[in-house]
Amino acid sequence: TITGLVIDVRDNGGGYLTAVVNILRHFMTGEDPFVTMHRVYDDNYTYYYPDNDAVKKTYPIVLLVNEQSASASEVLAIAMREMGDYPLIGQKTYGKDVYQISVTLRQQSKDMLLNLTEGYWLSPLGHKVTGGIEPDVLSLPHPLFTLDYPIYEKELMLDDDITNHQALVALLNLHEDTLADIETTTFTEALQQKVAIYQSSQSLSVTGTLNYETTLHLIDQYITLQTNPSYDEQLKDAIAYLVAL
Repeated sequence: TITGLVIDVRDNGGGYLTAVVNILRHFMTGEDPFVTMHRVYDDNYTYYYPDNDAVKKTYPIVLLVNEQSASASEVLAIAMREMGDYPLIGQKTYGKDVYQISVTLRQQSKDMLLNLTEGYWLSPLGHKVTGGIEPDVLSLPHPLFTLDYPIYEKELMLDDDITNHQALVALLNLHEDTLADIETTTFTEALQQKVAIYQSSQSLSVTGTLNYETTLHLIDQYITLQTNPSYDEQLKDAIAYLVAL
């Protein structure tokens, strides 16, 4: 038995209209369209309606959104809010309210796809989402995931500028060691010591530098933490919201 549902469209850049229409027909009720597609060149409107026998869900539902929720994800999010009165939790969405069609072009035996913007879509209440959809409840991700994605550019060592590598510093701070957390934009001796402790604990070559091996090891940890619910502050907020209802 479902007692509550979190629909997560964070980092979802959209997809096929048919897919989101099929999803919405599981949740939308009433006689009004839940999305309207306006084809500009001939001023044609296409309306998508709930199923005639649709019944409103008896359990609470929330949707998780962020800055990378776009296009079809926004169709889903705003329809769920405007027609289902289901709240959005997270961050303001991307704001893509136009749609494309794909045309196949053949040139010298090679097929190429040309994406053409054909029109825009409207929410159940007739709104465009240019500029993005504001959430009902603002929820921010774990501080680690607000930093630039960790990458390897070169071996980082004492006195180097690490302004663009703050995620690596944050990952080192998350590691269990005896040193206090470090906030720095320069590779200091304290950071060098922290790196060496990390390398030793992970059976890496102890150099005290952020070399290729150590950086890739930290990036692997970053990827693991991305799917760890303990570090998903927005999901925790969504669940807490459901529990409080």
